Amino acid sequence: MTLAVGAVQGAVNAQVLQYYGIWLMTVFVENLFFFCMAVCVLMFVGNIVAVPALYLVLNFLYEGCMFIAASMIQAVCYGLDNVVTMDGFGVLTPIIFFRRVGLTYHYDYEAPVYTFQHMGTLPGYLIVAIVFGVIALAAYEKKHIETAGDVITVNWLKPIFRWGMAICTSSLGALLLRYTYYTKSFVSIMISVSVIGIIVFFIAQMLLDRSIYVFTKRKIKECLLYTVIICGCYVALDLDILGLEKKIPDPDEIAAVHVNGGIRMLAANEEEISWVHGIHRQIVDAKRDFERRTADHTQMNQYIYLEYLLKDNSTMIRRYEIPMDDTKESVFGQMMEYAGREEVTIKEMFGIHYPDIEIYGGTWINEEETRNADGTYTYAGNEKRISEADAKQLYEAVKQDVADGNVRADGQWKDTKGTADIPYYGQLILDVRDEAGYYNTANYNVISEYRSQSAMKDGKTTISIDERYTYLLEKMRELGYLTKKEP
Repeated sequence: MTLAVGAVQGAVNAQVLQYYGIWLMTVFVENLFFFCMAVCVLMFVGNIVAVPALYLVLNFLYEGCMFIAASMIQAVCYGLDNVVTMDGFGVLTPIIFFRRVGLTYHYDYEAPVYTFQHMGTLPGYLIVAIVFGVIALAAYEKKHIETAGDVITVNWLKPIFRWGMAICTSSLGALLLRYTYYTKSFVSIMISVSVIGIIVFFIAQMLLDRSIYVFTKRKIKECLLYTVIICGCYVALDLDILGLEKKIPDPDEIAAVHVNGGIRMLAANEEEISWVHGIHRQIVDAKRDFERRTADHTQMNQYIYLEYLLKDNSTMIRRYEIPMDDTKESVFGQMMEYAGREEVTIKEMFGIHYPDIEIYGGTWINEEETRNADGTYTYAGNEKRISEADAKQLYEAVKQDVADGNVRADGQWKDTKGTADIPYYGQLILDVRDEAGYYNTANYNVISEYRSQSAMKDGKTTISIDERYTYLLEKMRELGYLTKKEP
């Protein structure tokens, strides 16, 4: 019909026919896939009310299972974060993925741009649709009429239904209780998983039998077996039987590592990588001690985020909570000592390729205070552009402040007064040119940029100036950017 209307208006040509042919093929495969999948579900599910529910569950089953697995591993295993990677609704979630398949229009000022996306998946979906159809036909021929009202009509699928419901629901329930009450106790996770799992196990059996009389010796034994196996899996995770917690990349395998928390750095040379590797090893070895001390909330804790980029282009992420000890020998103390080093601080401020950078300008922003007639005050930002020559001098002053230990890049460090107690002057923004790529260590995506070498050459370093910057303040006054002694 659309082609007929287009032909009357003279809008049909070879390209239009090609696009409509591709569209028709795409829609045909999509409809056939979903129809065959729905019929296949219907052959295994006798209860018409349960059909749409299970059909929807199956469409999201892969992503849901990956989410539960990733969340439970993160909850039980020390430091493991995003261990199970999800594809963001990939081919195994067709109800979402099909939105990305086919002809895509991109707006352009000169002419529309059309591209085809994920067309290579259509043959695979067509094959799966045929398989669904064959399975549905085989199930139909062997289906007994007396099972028409059952939730599951095939006996060998019933244990999978019981165990699947119990595993998924108990895991979600344990996660919900954990984050509701902010508890990290492994015992509480085990109790939640066991109790919720047993309850859901028998609820599932009630749905299968359409009866509340399900507490037979056989089902009780099966439930006990289920509980032992599931609890055994969680205990194995907690004891790190698979060695997931102890896994630390060898320094020779590491291309770079991003550290955030207490210290921000992108370690890319041999000395920095070796230091990070040593700190990581100490954290892993102190697992039980750190878990106990961070759980009692009697002292301040610090989250440490590590993202490794390996030389095979893969990544590994770990996230730890460690106690903020006062001693220099502690992990936190070692991190603070290293963070206070001149080169580490400068690289955090001006990028990892310091000193091979160029300062070519900047901006000075301070707040001017105006008293209103009613006694209130109005604050307005006053912005002034800084020349290249002045910016270079201010850059040298910043380096001198860092070299003399007047300032450290993170206001949370213990040997620095809280920034709330220090008079504030304004913000100095220096324009940085880095021919090798400006990598901001505060950027959570810095490893992705480093892997693809996609960082921009131009960047900006923002410095909130207070009284700690003695050399910088002196230079600001000398160049005329500060006219008062006090902010």
